[in-house]
Parts: sequence; structure tokens; C-alpha cells
Amino acid sequence: MQITQEKLNEIIASHGKWLRDEEGGQRADLRGADLRGADLSGADLRCADLSGADLRGADLRCADLSGADLSGADLDDYIVQVVRIGSRKGTTTYNDTTDNVLCGCWNNYKGGTLAEFEQRVEDTYGKNSEYANEQYYAEYVAAIAFFKAIKGRM
Repeated sequence: MQITQEKLNEIIASHGKWLRDEEGGQRADLRGADLRGADLSGADLRCADLSGADLRGADLRCADLSGADLSGADLDDYIVQVVRIGSRKGTTTYNDTTDNVLCGCWNNYKGGTLAEFEQRVEDTYGKNSEYANEQYYAEYVAAIAFFKAIKGRM
């Protein structure tokens, strides 16, 4: 059964309360849900249960799925995330199918290719950059190496 966008928004709001340990909050249980074409952009679904969910065509731009159970979920694209890295201690997402990296507000939240992201990291945190930072640079370079290692495998 497909969940309406209105119901999905209610579940996400309740999940947000659960994450903040507020009264009335409940962990999102979207096991086996038909979420084809759903708008999940920007949704904070950390630790949500999305096992077996059909996410084909769902808009997952800037969604935080860190710690979410995606076992058996049906996705159009092969997406991986590295969490708690860089200056924001945020989530960096790589879509291998479209070769797109999302990281914070980089490129107006649209991201860019893996090669463009690699150049951005070098320009922003590399030795010769204005904001050189060895720790952030190392974290992002490790994520890039991981993304390259899985590139084209799925």
C-alpha cells in the first residue's frame, strides 16, 4: 500500500520528535512501505526502519539516512553515505548510478561529480588552500577513496 505524502510528512515529523527525545515522538517504521516517487528530500530519517521499502523514484536529495535500516529496500540507484566527517561533521552521500556527490550546501545542494568533489576538497582543505585543514582533508580524501572503490560495482 502506498503511503500518501501527507501521512509520510506526519511520520517524518513524529520521527523528528523521537530523535530529539520529545513527547509524542515515535521512530519511523516504514518497513515494506511503498514510497515510490515520495518526496523525502531533506528528511531526517536517521535510524528509521526502511527495510524492504520500495524507494524507487523517491527524492532522497539531502535526506539523512545514517543509521537507517535499508536492508532489502528497493532503490533505483546505488547510494552510499559516509557520516560525521568534515567541518560540519555531517553526511556525505555518493550516488554511484548518477556519479553525484552531495555534501552540505556545496553547489547549491545539487552536488556534483566525484571528480568535481575531489577538486573542491583539494581547493578548500588542501595544503595550499586558504582554509587548509589536515583532519578535514584526510576525512574527505578517505571518503573519496571509498567512493572510487565502489564506483561501477553495482
